[in-house]
Amino acid sequence: MVGKNNQHQQQQLYISPQAENLTYMYSLVEKLMSQLKSNKLQKELLIKNIDSISRQALELQLETEAQSQSPNNNRLNEGNDTSNCATKINHNSNSRKIQKIETDTSKDDIALFDMFLSQRIDINDIIGTNKDNTDINDVIYLDKDNVKNEHATKEGVIYSQVDKHALEKLRRQNQLLKEILVQKRATNKETYELLKFHQDSLNKVVSLLRNDVYEYHSKFIQSYKSILNNELYLMENDEFQNYISNINSIQILKSLLKIYKSLFSILTKYSSV
Repeated sequence: MVGKNNQHQQQQLYISPQAENLTYMYSLVEKLMSQLKSNKLQKELLIKNIDSISRQALELQLETEAQSQSPNNNRLNEGNDTSNCATKINHNSNSRKIQKIETDTSKDDIALFDMFLSQRIDINDIIGTNKDNTDINDVIYLDKDNVKNEHATKEGVIYSQVDKHALEKLRRQNQLLKEILVQKRATNKETYELLKFHQDSLNKVVSLLRNDVYEYHSKFIQSYKSILNNELYLMENDEFQNYISNINSIQILKSLLKIYKSLFSILTKYSSV
């Protein structure tokens, strides 16, 4: 009996919600909501505290770095002076390198012009010599860094002399290039005129050929027409006339045949009598 009563009570607890204590359930829901709100507030407060701590730590780190860098300002100024000196030295070395590159570039240009001119004219017209019978090519390729004064020395030719010979050689090369340019322009002009003449001549030849072909076809057509009119058509007419005459002779033969048949029938009839 006791087991049946417990089973009946459990069935009433889970099956019929109307029999439950609704007030107690509502109180549990309110406690749960209040706990959730308190947890949310604690979470926000914790996040705020973490942000403030991280901000304070960052400010402390920045202050420490600033204090550690302040004793090194004098050293940095000294380092800047040293770097300025090094920059000046590098600038001077770079200017020398640039000057050397320009010198090498001018040498390469002269060599390139020599090669260009040697392929088109005599090499003896390109290579010149100075007053001391020193080859200009040898003078141009001397080292400029070895020059110490404005006069010729045993080590080499002065910088101004090198520039002078290089300038003379470049002027000579420019003169030769201008002459080649003028010659090429004249040649191109003559070639253009000749091409124009050949084009006009070709047009004339083409027009003459067209006229010749037209005349040939015209003569051929005329001759063909004359053959048709004077020979072929006449022969056709003769053939047709012969055909007509043959037809007439056949008709005559047929009539003669009828006559002979009639005569033969008459003779046969009288002979039997």
